[in-house]
Amino acid sequence: MKKWLITALFVFSAQHALAAENLSCQKSKTTHGGLEITQQCTFQGTSLNAAYQAFYRFKKDDWMDMGLPAQLPKNGYVHKHALPKVDCGSVVQKDGSSIPHIAEPRYETTVKRTAQLAIVHSKYVYGCADGDIHEIRFQRKGKVIQIIHKNQTT
Repeated sequence: MKKWLITALFVFSAQHALAAENLSCQKSKTTHGGLEITQQCTFQGTSLNAAYQAFYRFKKDDWMDMGLPAQLPKNGYVHKHALPKVDCGSVVQKDGSSIPHIAEPRYETTVKRTAQLAIVHSKYVYGCADGDIHEIRFQRKGKVIQIIHKNQTT
């Protein structure tokens, strides 16, 4: 049993290391006065799932905060992830009274897939001010997957 467990862990970690080696990314480019950040990557392989997993590990800290799953979901995936309420530090008028502006921030994630393309769209709705929109495109092109990640502040 112990040998089986060690072998399974070795195979699992080797697959992850191989996927990470197959991913190469350019430096992020900032445009529109800092309101949009774009990063392009190439995954050596033809599996959209493997490309997603490699890119997920590359962006793990950011993606876990956004509530994105570790595996590429099926087409039509929709997920809304509520976050704790936030006091915006301002007031709004309601029925002639001033009340604290309390926002209910959340992440909204959708996935659209075909045989050649997967688009992950994640939107952070803050409620007090601007939010963020992430669009990650995984496009199969021959024997590679081209990945384009755009992050826009709205």
